[in-house]
Amino acid sequence: MAKTSKDYKWGLFSDYGMRILNETFTTKREAQKAFRECGYTKDSEAWIEKVPLDAKGRFD
Repeated sequence: MAKTSKDYKWGLFSDYGMRILNETFTTKREAQKAFRECGYTKDSEAWIEKVPLDAKGRFD
């Protein structure tokens, strides 16, 4: 498998209006696990999205 250069990480956001970045993760799987552990559901105002490597969340 070829090595790829990764220029992003994953962020856990909340509040659609303010787009609050709560925490960042190196893999999408880690972000999904935290999403579930925080008690968010698909109906919550929370989502996972790609963010730049230098992004900092509230809890980082």
